[in-house]
Amino acid sequence: PCSFAQKGGLAALQGDQQTVIDMRDEFDMRRQYMVERFSKIQNVSIVRPGGAFYVLANISKLGLTSQNFADRLLSKANVTVVPGIAFGDDRTIRFSYATSLDVIKKGMDRFEDFCRTL
Repeated sequence: PCSFAQKGGLAALQGDQQTVIDMRDEFDMRRQYMVERFSKIQNVSIVRPGGAFYVLANISKLGLTSQNFADRLLSKANVTVVPGIAFGDDRTIRFSYATSLDVIKKGMDRFEDFCRTL
């Protein structure tokens, strides 16, 4: 075992947890924002995420494979997502909310505008 890493881990767990609480609250706010935005987009559905910092959006009603959708979304709207086929589900694309709320808002605006063109 790597003793200095173990000591560092122990100190992190035993120390002040306020930073962890603040970051958890920040991620929760970002998650809630994305869930609310997705709820208003026609032909796209999500399952409310319970952990991590990703949202899987079902785009099957939009008529494109996840890879084709991701490629077109990047080229037309400058938004990067991970095609669901990478996770075994070609009906979905994965969004991350591990970025600032400002970036999330811009990305969701672009995503929504792009979906209207399909």
